[in-house]
Formats: sequence, structure tokens, C-alpha cells
Amino acid sequence: MEEEAAAQLIRLARAQRAHTPLPTDRNVVLEQYTDEQSRVRIVLHSLFGRTVNRTWLLAIERKLALLGITPVHKNAKDNGIELVFRYGERIREARSAVVGMTAAEARELVAAAAAGSPYFAAAFRELAETSLLLSRSFTRVPAFVKRLRAEELLKDALPFKERFPLIAEAVRVSLERKLDVPGMEELLTGLETGSVAWSICETAYPSPMTAQYEYDYVHANMYDSDAVPRDVQLELLGISRKLAEEAFGPAASPPLDPDVVAAERARAGEPQAELAHPGDLIRLLKERGDYSRAELLPLLGAKRTDEWLRSVTADGSAAAVSFSGGEARYVCSDELALYEALPSDANAVMFVLKRYADTRFSFRADDIAQRYPLTRQQAEAWIGEAERLELIQPAPFADSAAERLWMSAKTAARLIRFSLRTFRASREGLNAERYASALLELHRVSGPAAEGAARSGAAAAADDPAAQLKEALRPLQGWFAPVGQWEALLLPARLPGYRKEHLDLLCASGELLWVGRKADGDKEGSVAFFLAEDKELYQPLLNRQPAESSARPELLRLLQTRGASFLTKLSMDTGLAPSALLSQLLELVWEGRVANDQFAPLRIAAERSPKQADQFRSGLGRWYALPDGADAGGAASLQAESSPETPSVSSAAQPYEASALRWARHLLDSYGIVSKPLVAVLCPFSWETMSGVLKQLELLGHVVRGLFIRELESVQFARQASCPHLPISPQLLPLPAPLRRRCSRPAILPTVTAGCCRGPRRASSPASPASPATGSSGSAAGGRYGWRTAAAASPRQSCPAFPPLRRRNPS
Repeated sequence: MEEEAAAQLIRLARAQRAHTPLPTDRNVVLEQYTDEQSRVRIVLHSLFGRTVNRTWLLAIERKLALLGITPVHKNAKDNGIELVFRYGERIREARSAVVGMTAAEARELVAAAAAGSPYFAAAFRELAETSLLLSRSFTRVPAFVKRLRAEELLKDALPFKERFPLIAEAVRVSLERKLDVPGMEELLTGLETGSVAWSICETAYPSPMTAQYEYDYVHANMYDSDAVPRDVQLELLGISRKLAEEAFGPAASPPLDPDVVAAERARAGEPQAELAHPGDLIRLLKERGDYSRAELLPLLGAKRTDEWLRSVTADGSAAAVSFSGGEARYVCSDELALYEALPSDANAVMFVLKRYADTRFSFRADDIAQRYPLTRQQAEAWIGEAERLELIQPAPFADSAAERLWMSAKTAARLIRFSLRTFRASREGLNAERYASALLELHRVSGPAAEGAARSGAAAAADDPAAQLKEALRPLQGWFAPVGQWEALLLPARLPGYRKEHLDLLCASGELLWVGRKADGDKEGSVAFFLAEDKELYQPLLNRQPAESSARPELLRLLQTRGASFLTKLSMDTGLAPSALLSQLLELVWEGRVANDQFAPLRIAAERSPKQADQFRSGLGRWYALPDGADAGGAASLQAESSPETPSVSSAAQPYEASALRWARHLLDSYGIVSKPLVAVLCPFSWETMSGVLKQLELLGHVVRGLFIRELESVQFARQASCPHLPISPQLLPLPAPLRRRCSRPAILPTVTAGCCRGPRRASSPASPASPATGSSGSAAGGRYGWRTAAAASPRQSCPAFPPLRRRNPS
């Protein structure tokens, strides 16, 4: 090594050692810091090569996905791995998942994730290209066209994945050539046995070896486009039409455009390429299946039909086949065995009929039975199987369900997609203030519902306070707001006659449960409420890490073993004073592992001062351990004094597709539209996952996509039935500053900044109108609990839809 290069390397090692322990082949360093954008970056300094690190990263990514944690960026290099998370994204849990991974678990995770990785997609495209399955002529094909064709080929090959050799070969190539599973296992085994040590460091700024990752961020995002598309991944997850109808009900008839229907009908009836020589006839038979002489006459004419048929049969590239003495049909010679095996061979039936469905605009069971040697019962059986596999679906333009008209799922998706494009282009975005007012009315903050509640006051709440409180909390499920805001602002704004004991009684009845969360650096913890009947909503939020990763593992295991217990009983079992034990229980609450069948403990903990920290009050309900998500039943079952088992991460088979669909419906019902800012604030799933789910729901006829609000430029999804009357929160819109000051009502509804910033920021003056609404849990300038005082806005700037709030006493 040259002297200058050696000197630079020595300076780098010394600078790194002054910042963190030096990574070696016997020491893996985990470095964590928060960048200037309030994103938490975790860097694993692993000097074992890119292949080992990318394999390890694939296992980490799969494990985090099972836990419901999605990094916004990940990167594997020769000397380490980088993971970037949004602030407050369960960082401690993610770090424990990385450090606690075993070699056996990692091998299973890599095997499960290999088929959805970018390495599989790249290997599949490379194999398809070398097999000449992507080139349709002798001209040069651009790379993006090859990628699109490879994606379509993969979709078409999924029903035949056991028999299609490229899929198995692509998995083998990605595991053996692109990844290094044995090397990863050797590294993790060393970490388990102690021959390779862990060094965990939390730093204020990146170390010298970490700084290089920030320069790779743009490059990785520009060129990391080989991942399997989300629609294919969701198809592999099993989001089916039946599952969507269970979550959303029967799909509405999509808005089909007559011109699109006519164009698609013409496209399905004619070949797409010109027929100029006999070789084109072979291509036609390959693309569209069998043809009779009568069907070729309109395309070629009598003379060319006879000449070309004699030519292709003479050279052996085509052959004639007839069923039950009927008219002869011409097929490619390499497919003759499949046609002769009809109807006894199930694979032959699937191959022939699938191509028939893909090349026809629509068909009935009688059409199949008349064309091929199948009875009507056999044709109906294949239609049922093809519908189950989502290869075909009922035609969206059929007059009624009794008509039994079918079409290819790809043709139907194209028909609906082009019609929706025309539908979106014909609609004009509406005013944001109108939808902001509608959203406040939907949440019973203003409008006739709120005015009626205000007139009746406590008398209205006395009729059935539990039912009214449930309805007020239903649209707020999943919103993590500071503990003090719930009873100081959020619930009183919706229920003028609200009383604290109503919330405690509803929790104690088992109909309502809450989950706590507290990000590093937050002064006050946040709580989200969930109705026990909506377990698909809170399952992804439950902590699924083993008890050993908790700050209080002994206390957590005690609650998991003995079930719900009073504080005094736990104090006798642990030998700790109730005040000290309560502090430990609150630590588990903010980890998302423990809850109480009342809200009183959190209320008292939020109101007491530091001088009152050692004071103890009895009668605060029973404490119980939240399950790990796989066995989450209702709140009553969570609070039952039983011994719930805790499944391991590798065996957790939680139906994420059902939870994603339930979250999509919840957001649509509660906020009218679903957009990227709203998902970032409320949803445990990433926008990539939710947008893939919503796009499939659009093709199934449940939602529509468009730009319904002029000020919100990002894509928006709405239920088709409620498209003309969509409520929208102004905090989700990039409004001009004067309009935002007039139309903002902080903490009444979720804001874009909720859960994304470092923590509550106090303003120097509570009455300052220029103080922005910020905070990790929806806090705003103007007081501890983040609402605007009456003096914060000028009377000239008041908005009828947003009357000024009077400041409430936090106590």
C-alpha cells in the first residue's frame, strides 16, 4: 500500500475508534443516531462483504415486516448495513429484533423472503431474457420494456409455478449466486456463541465510517427498482376478491366508459400484429390458440388461408386436430399433445382454457363446451377453479348475475383501469374548506350532530353514555394522542356531557382497550384507543418481541403467566412498593406490552407532579399483558386471568392482508379519503403497502382514485359510493398560511406532523397566532395540551366551519 493511502487508512481507523469501537472480524458495531430530518438511522458495521450483508439485510427486513415495522430506507454495502426509520417507529423493538436474530431463524426468514426480493426479480428477468421469452422481434428492446415484460410473464406464470421452470431456477440462482446463506449463518452463529461480539452505541452524529451511507442514499433510491411489484407481492399474500368483499361488502358496479368498452371489444376480436407471411400464422396460433379455417377466412381471405395452411402443415410447424368428428382446428405442433389430452389432463385443460379466456372479450360456459370436448359441468367446474385462482371474473358490464358472463381478469382490469382514467379526468377537484367542514361534522365536532349534542348536554350523555362514547371513539381508533389531550380536549369536543368515569367503565366492560407508546425523547406518552371488536386494527400495533427484549422482563413474564392482576397483588408477588411497581408498569405500557382495564392509572400519572411521584392510590383497575398479535382476541379475553401463550416471531401467521384491508376501510370511513400523509400519521402499514391494497380494491370496484381535493396534489383514494361527498382534514393539505390559520383546529383531528417529529415544542407565547401546530402527538403551540386559545386568531380570520376554541383547564 502506498504511504499516503496507508496514512489515510490509519487516520480513518483512529477517527472511528475515537467515535465508536472499531469494527473487526471479531466485533460487529451497531451505531444509532438521529439525523437532521429527525429520522433514526441504524448502521451495522459488519466487515464480512456485500453478499453476506445483503443476505443478513434480507432476513432483517423480513423479520421487521412480520413485526409490522417498515424502514423508509435500507442499504447493504461491503462494510455494513444501514436501516433508516421514521422517528418514533418502534426503534427499540427494531433494534432488539436485529440483535436477537438467530442463525436458524435467519435461514427461515431468507427462504421465505427470497421469492419477493429484488435478487429474485433480477434473476428471473435474466433467465427469461436468455430463454428468448422477452424479445418479440430482432430489434433492440429497451431495458424498461424488458422489465415490464418480465413482470407480466411472472404474473402469467404464477398459476403454473410448480411446472414453470424459470421460477424455481430464479429462486435457486438468487439463493446461491446473489446471496450467501452459509456465510450469514456462520456470522450469526458467532454472535450467538460469543466468538463475534456486539458493540451497541448511540451517538449524536454519524461516525466517519457511517458518513458514507448518507451519500449513497440518493443513488440507492434512484436505482433500487428491481423489487417484485407490490401488486405481485399482494397477490402472493392472498388479497382476494372474497376477502375484499368481506371487508367492504359487495363491490359497486365500476363506472365503465362506453368508448373504452368498444375499444377493448375490438382489441380482443382482432390480432394485434399484421399478418404478412406464413410465419405470422404460427405466431397467431401461439398467441391466440386454435383456429378453424372458417375463423381464419375473415383475417386472411380464402386464397391466403388455404396456401398458408398447406405451407405450415407441410413443414410440420402446425397440425390439425378435431374433437368428436367436428371441424378441424389448427394448432402449433408443439401444443398438439395438450389438445389431444383434453379433457383428462387437468394441466392441459388449464393451459388451453386460460389462453382462450385471455384472448376473448367475454364468454359463457356454453361457449367452452361447444368449442372443446368438455361437458357443461366440466366447463362450469373449470370456471369455478379459474375464478378461485382469480384468472377470470364476472364481466362488470353483465346485465345481472344470472347472465353468467365471464371475462379474463386481465381484460377486466384493463377495462376498469382505462374507464377509471376517463372518470378521473372528467372530475374537477373541489374546495378544501368545504371538505374540512364535512370532516368536522363527521367527527361530531361541528355541524348538526355537534349542535344537537351541545343543546342536550349532559342529558344526552345520560341516555346511553357507553354507546355515545364508543361512537365518538370509533373514527379515532389508531390515533396516538398524548394522554392529557384525550380528556382535556378530544372527547369533550365530541361529547359535551363527557365524564371521566364513562371511559373507565367502558374499558372495564371489555368493549374498549388502549395501547400506549412513547418515543425516545418524548416527555409525555401517547395512547390510542381501539374497540375490542376491531381486532384487525390493533393487531399490527401489538409488540411481538420476546419478553427478554423488554426493560422489565421479569414483571412482563409474571403478567403473561398470571393474567390480569391488581396492583396490590402484583406488589405482594414482586416484593416492590406499589409506587415503584407502578413506575415499572408504566415503562411496559410505553413499550406497548401492558395495559389496564381502566384509564385512571394513565390519567393520574399524567396529572401528578414530580413531588407526587411516590404517592400511591389503590383501586386503579387490573393490569394485564397485551398478547403478541397472533392470539389477540377481544379486550375481555385479554383481561381474563389466564395463561396466554406467546408465539415466536417465526411462527406468527397473522393475516396481514385482512388487517391491511380493515385499515383501508377504517381510514375511508373515518376520513373520507386516503392519502399518503394520512397513512403516515395513523396507519401501522407503510404507504407502499396501503397503496398496493387500494389499487387492487380499485380494480375490484370498491374504491376510486383521483385528485378530489384541489389543494392536495398527491394521489387520493375514496369509496366509490361516497365520491361526491368526501370529507377531508385541512391539516392534510398544503394550504397557504392565511387559509391554514383560519381553517386549522389543532388536536381536534390528526395532523400530518403527528408521530413524525421529535416531540412537543413549546411556544414562547401561548397567544401567538404565528405559532405553528407541531408535535409528535398532535401538540400545538398555545399550552401544554396543544390547542389554540381564543386570542390566538383574529376575529377577522375566523372561519364559520372552525369556531375558536375556549381554553380548558388541563386539571
